[in-house]
Amino acid sequence: AAVEAGGGVVELDEGVFPINARIDVKAGVTLSGKDREKTVIKQTEKNVSGLSVAAATASLPAAAVEKLTITGVNSNSSSSGNPSGVTMAGGSMSYCIVSNNTTYNLYAYYGSGIQVSGNGVRIDHTIIQRNRNTFRGKGGGLRVAKKLTGTVIDTCLISDNGGLNVAQGSGAGIYCESSTVLLNCTIAGNAVGFNGANYCNGGGAYFDAKCYVTNCIFSGNQAPYDDKTGKPNWAGTTPVGANNFFGDGCATFGDSPQEANAAGFRDAANGDYSLTAVS
Repeated sequence: AAVEAGGGVVELDEGVFPINARIDVKAGVTLSGKDREKTVIKQTEKNVSGLSVAAATASLPAAAVEKLTITGVNSNSSSSGNPSGVTMAGGSMSYCIVSNNTTYNLYAYYGSGIQVSGNGVRIDHTIIQRNRNTFRGKGGGLRVAKKLTGTVIDTCLISDNGGLNVAQGSGAGIYCESSTVLLNCTIAGNAVGFNGANYCNGGGAYFDAKCYVTNCIFSGNQAPYDDKTGKPNWAGTTPVGANNFFGDGCATFGDSPQEANAAGFRDAANGDYSLTAVS
């Protein structure tokens, strides 16, 4: 199904929209829900992604999605091209929820929730939660692919991705293979549990490029077999940035880092990672 180029703003009302094919949001289009909690795109077919967001063309701006939930992508193929909940060749995502998407492939280095595959992608005010790879795939919640520029992740919750009881690869929350800017994000409750070689580091984030991280929280992530510097919350190339909070005694980075045993989340067990008044 295609949301065609030149369509302007295409609005979906409240409701659950079962789909069995990828929705291609073309350049020049904004696909907008009524309410991200109540406008739900639910994939019902295996091996088919939920959304594909297009890059700009010579005549049209990049596509955008906003105020939607994307869920239920369940890939079970043997190829390395397993689909993600959302594949972003460009464009932006705002005020969305990307949750409960799963990939199974052996070496599917795709974010199960979101795969960033193009330049200039911006994701803001979005919840990326409970997505996972189940056999070594990196970036359970979000993966930024190689050789990209201009990726910005702003004011997002990246939580409860991966898992200790599945073979989730490095960076259960986010895996960055290109330079990425992270601002005002909470990365918490993510976990890598596979104990094979080189697939078990960075419970919350793995940085495989020079990244810039400011005003973010890393706390409550798990990586029981991690042997890298930032265990269990992050690993890889040390980012630069300022004013970040680190729980669990992991190594810090950037200017003016803050440390404590853990962040004071209101109800992390039930997905509420807002901070308590005294945290």
